[in-house]
Amino acid sequence: MRSTRARCVAPLFLVGLLACGPSAGPDAAPTTDDTGTDDGATGTSSPDDATSGTDESTGQAPVPLPPGCGNGVVEEGESCDDANDVDTDACNDDCHVPGEVLWQTAVDMRTHALDVAALPQGGAVVVGDHKLVRLDEDGQVLDTIPDPAGLASVVDRVTIADDGWMILASSLQGDVALLDPDGQLMWSEETGVAKGDSDFLEDGSIMMVGWRDDSQPQVVTYSREGQMIAIHDLAPPLVESGRLHGFGPSGGTGAIVGFAQDGTSYLQRLDAITGVVGEVFAEPSGLLRLDTHPNGPLAYAASDAGGPYLGALSDSGRPLWRGDSIADAWEFRSIEADAVHGVAALVLTLDDDDESGPKLVQRHDVGGALVWQTEFAGDDYPSGGLAFDRDGNVFAAGRQGSNDGDAEPVGAVFLLAR
Repeated sequence: MRSTRARCVAPLFLVGLLACGPSAGPDAAPTTDDTGTDDGATGTSSPDDATSGTDESTGQAPVPLPPGCGNGVVEEGESCDDANDVDTDACNDDCHVPGEVLWQTAVDMRTHALDVAALPQGGAVVVGDHKLVRLDEDGQVLDTIPDPAGLASVVDRVTIADDGWMILASSLQGDVALLDPDGQLMWSEETGVAKGDSDFLEDGSIMMVGWRDDSQPQVVTYSREGQMIAIHDLAPPLVESGRLHGFGPSGGTGAIVGFAQDGTSYLQRLDAITGVVGEVFAEPSGLLRLDTHPNGPLAYAASDAGGPYLGALSDSGRPLWRGDSIADAWEFRSIEADAVHGVAALVLTLDDDDESGPKLVQRHDVGGALVWQTEFAGDDYPSGGLAFDRDGNVFAAGRQGSNDGDAEPVGAVFLLAR
């Protein structure tokens, strides 16, 4: 079962409070690569100026094109209009610039929103600060649910299945809960498997991978009804000194897990029901993040002497590509891989080493080539999880700075054009 989520986000500690509706985007500047075939029309001309051209054979006056995206005139609600329906140039077929911030919404969370996932019917769920907030497609807050897991823990992971059921998890405390599509708590459990991650398996069961208090790595599997199906200790190299960098379903009850131990990174297979740990099928240097792709490669972010970089592997562990290194002043915050709008895509958040420095959100194609990037230079920026919506736009969880100079910053959700 495919699920929609943002993965592998560094936990953040939270302080402050607020809630409001969507606003115009922050001072964020999208840039695209130079492969676009059309820069897109810009300006303030009237829709009456749009015509289908003069018929030279008859000499008749041109017929005005109706208002709307694709008529070559930038109208209200559009940021570009290049008079075509090509979705891979510098102006999307819905008349927005790739990477443009479509809306930004402050949410009732102190300091940061930690994770975000797309709802199947449109809109998103964002978690953080003991709360769950649901947003509609336009960024309007639908409702806020306090302590949604019923365990008084900081929820920093949310996963949504295709049927709308949700896993909430606390990576610090090791708590997990299941909510129905209406946000009603069905069950919750204090698993004790902390510093890990959780996801739906293809059969609908729920898997958690992480560490017990005694530093023993374990995998725990629950049914949709909350019954523990299996719990297994994981064998070396998934050992005490390791660090989990994420995992994802890989057919049936299988998963791929990324660990680092003693300076070496491992990508390894395991079965959530039997607990059998399969072969180590890759050792990418300096593994930082990974995400499995439902219809394609396993994407990972890693780092070496040249700085952080992206790469991808096939299901068999064969290297597919490795992207160019990014300047070493940047570090990865999150990575999401998915099949959106009929194509595979990667999106990631980068953070400057300087806390006051800019933040980047980048989108890459399945071959690792940069499609666009948006830089956030102010107090409003993504810092948490990422997710693709059903149209291929990108949700990003983060923070919104204070406008009055006294109040604490609050959580925020951004939607960036595909």
